[in-house]
Amino acid sequence: MLFSTIEELARYVIYSIILVAGWMVISSMILPSVRKGRTYGRFKGVQREDSSKTHRKSRLIIHLERTIRVALNIRSEQALYTFFLISGVLAFFSLLFCIRSSQTVLTSILTCSIAAGAPYLILLIKLRAIHVNSSYEADTLVTELISQYKLNYLNMVEAIDQTIIRLPRNLYTRKALFRLSLDIKECRNQTELEDIVKEFAFSVGTEWAILLSNNIYQAIAYRDDVREGLEDILNELIALKTVNETNKQNNSETFLIIKYVAPIAYVLSVYGLIHYLGFSTKKFISYQFYDPQGLQYFVYTLVCISGNFIIYYFIRRPKNDF
Repeated sequence: MLFSTIEELARYVIYSIILVAGWMVISSMILPSVRKGRTYGRFKGVQREDSSKTHRKSRLIIHLERTIRVALNIRSEQALYTFFLISGVLAFFSLLFCIRSSQTVLTSILTCSIAAGAPYLILLIKLRAIHVNSSYEADTLVTELISQYKLNYLNMVEAIDQTIIRLPRNLYTRKALFRLSLDIKECRNQTELEDIVKEFAFSVGTEWAILLSNNIYQAIAYRDDVREGLEDILNELIALKTVNETNKQNNSETFLIIKYVAPIAYVLSVYGLIHYLGFSTKKFISYQFYDPQGLQYFVYTLVCISGNFIIYYFIRRPKNDF
């Protein structure tokens, strides 16, 4: 029974991989043709409609596009379509598995929701890691940008380019600045520029990044002198270091409890079933993964433990933010 269940799961995984791989191959041949059509349309005056293109998109689509672009550092429409395909395939095969294993409606809905949301959750975790790491690069980024802004006679576009060259290659903020620089050179009006600097702030995910983006926008759109604003951001970041060190020491014990209590509790419950309630290891495995109620209990337990680790991951290292 157990092996048949594992075999069925493996088969669904293989089907999912084949579908996603097939889509990636086919889309790589189709999408370039679509882009060529769009490029040809520019010469017929169609391009003027693209200026309002961002505003016709829903907030969800804009959020997903930004999340994929920042988390995976990909500038491609194919990535969004692939994301929806992977989510749909995971939900579909999860539903098939629940039907074959005679799960309840509630368990089936919960399992399909978890499977469909897994790609988005992975993106959020990746995005969170980027935000946290980027936030601790603030001093380096802002200090270098201020220096280049002054050296290049208050030319913010040139200051950004020179800052990219001088920042260490492994910094996340360097990648964000690089995307910002490319988009600024392609933008045609202040509305597009506003969307571009908003995406830069989103890629860092902090209040100081929003302030920095506002200063960049003012410097490029209106040629304002933003040296004072940049200096204020740097001074606030320097004062923030002491506060973060204090909070880190106070929260260390709480993080240990969140990290270890739930997994240890589950392991102890399994130990108690086997050694005190007469369950054999074979009987426990069969009940846990094949019996509908046992599998339901395992899904709920997995959700709780996963939620516990997600909470720990998100709060164990706070952002370097105001």
